[in-house]
Amino acid sequence: MIIDKSEVMRYAGIRGKLDDETLSANIDRLIEKTYKLFSGKSGYKIFVTENAEGGILLAGADILLTGDAIKRHLKSCGRAALMYATAGYGIDREILRLQQTALGDALIIDACAVSGLESLCDTVTEEIGQKAGCGITMRFSPGYGDLPITLNRDIITALDAGRRGGVVLNSGGMMSPSKTVTAIVGIKEER
Repeated sequence: MIIDKSEVMRYAGIRGKLDDETLSANIDRLIEKTYKLFSGKSGYKIFVTENAEGGILLAGADILLTGDAIKRHLKSCGRAALMYATAGYGIDREILRLQQTALGDALIIDACAVSGLESLCDTVTEEIGQKAGCGITMRFSPGYGDLPITLNRDIITALDAGRRGGVVLNSGGMMSPSKTVTAIVGIKEER
């Protein structure tokens, strides 16, 4: 997992060249702090896809992927992987703590966690491609296009992400830890 300073600045809304040495040093300090707080858990499973009435069925998981966007995304894919990645609860606790005393630091830690989580997701996606031995699609998450966000519950259950990664869903459908991603990665039969 890598936290990219330029990405942190982008996520935090800091535009242009960073001329403020104090701010630059503070960002560096908070990047190091985020590395210490980031527990970085992830997992994935690969399933055969089957066209079914109303969507695409992930055989073995009994999950029906509905919506036109995911059908287009998986059009040339005979398999698909479900994945999750999370930064962990340490990040959430630190952001909440800093929101009471140092709001700017909370914003930077949040941006650091997003950068680290994207890096972790990229690593998991690469692992899926290597294991599959063929081409893959980009990640496609519940809530994109017309793929229901309620699918998060099925993905978390299928991957046992609650036990393995501490990921839970509240009654409103929000994931905890807050820096958590679920996604579908299509596996193409040809390279």
